[in-house]
Amino acid sequence: MYGLKALILYASYGDGHLQAARALQETLSRRGFKAVKLVDLYGESYPFLDRAVQQFYKMSSQYFPYIYGWIYRCTQNMKPQRMLNKGLKAWGAKKLMQLISREKPDVLICTFPMPAIRGRSGANIPTFTILTDFALHNRWIYSEYDLLFVATPDLKKSILEQGIDPGRVAVSGIPIRSSFPSVHLREQTVSDRDPAAARTFLRVLVMAGANGILRNLSEVISLIRRELKDARIAVVCGRNRALFNSIAKNFGNDPNVEIYGFVEQMAELMASSACIVTKAGGITLTEALASRLPIIVYRPLPGQEADNALYLQSQGVAAIARCPRELVKQIGMMTSLDRSERERMEAKMKMLTGESLDEHMKALWNASDSDRFNFTYDRFAGCGGASDKITNRILKELTSSLNLKTN
Repeated sequence: MYGLKALILYASYGDGHLQAARALQETLSRRGFKAVKLVDLYGESYPFLDRAVQQFYKMSSQYFPYIYGWIYRCTQNMKPQRMLNKGLKAWGAKKLMQLISREKPDVLICTFPMPAIRGRSGANIPTFTILTDFALHNRWIYSEYDLLFVATPDLKKSILEQGIDPGRVAVSGIPIRSSFPSVHLREQTVSDRDPAAARTFLRVLVMAGANGILRNLSEVISLIRRELKDARIAVVCGRNRALFNSIAKNFGNDPNVEIYGFVEQMAELMASSACIVTKAGGITLTEALASRLPIIVYRPLPGQEADNALYLQSQGVAAIARCPRELVKQIGMMTSLDRSERERMEAKMKMLTGESLDEHMKALWNASDSDRFNFTYDRFAGCGGASDKITNRILKELTSSLNLKTN
């Protein structure tokens, strides 16, 4: 349809940036882009250093999280003129210019703050960045972009308070896979259950993260089994084979404990669960919100995860537990909400996922300029999730910058 080429840049510090990139790749391809290529820019630019940084991230998260938290806080409010910020904006610039020269993309999309190259190369490719958390670190806002997509109006407000032009920030929600939102799947799963079993069945989904770094997991499982007799626990260990083996050794013979490694079909697991115990990565939290699944964040890591958890707690859609006994209490509370409490929580969850396309966005899309290029919002609205909303806005911007037309 469009003949456009998109280059999506991500980083491998955690799994969320890649998951967001894949969600956008899927949507752009479905919407008619000729080619959509994903690139781990820092992994390709500095493979050995990048692996060392990844290892530090994993080790610090698991063994000394407060060191990572201290680094995060020290840099969270850094200003653009600081030498560190200038150095980070140059990191990977040479490789990016080589990629642009080779791939000749029509648009750059970033799910991680990327280097500034316009002053170095003279290239002026439309650039869009997607912030994949509910909290702000200034590195996002002082990177190079034409438009920054953010999760919530509150996050946009925080960015504007830093002096950023309002026209460069758009609220979209965080992009997730097309299997979400799994609300309809969840409703179908619940309706298909045997009514007698539904009264006694409580499935608790415990997520250790993509790299399996949720702490004290065996202790957590043991306490849930002891205190919540009717609970069935689904444990997702991620890519941590040692953790998988340990949990299998301790609970492999327990019929009420299901043990998984890294799971791609997460929508189905969330749809059949009563609540989720998880780390506070932006993507997993958004998937749970899209599934209308009550969230308990267990011992959030200092830094963006703690900020994510605190924000969702302030919105009434998540609870935070800092020890196993508090966790069991929060599971009990989150799974015993009355109907009105549950409806209020679900309404807030819908707002936070960016599922509802607002009237301002619809008016912007159907403006006279897009009529000139034979665009209508309804024609290309898709499912209305964050990925479609971002794609709509990108296409809207490209109509003017590339004189884009459709057949």
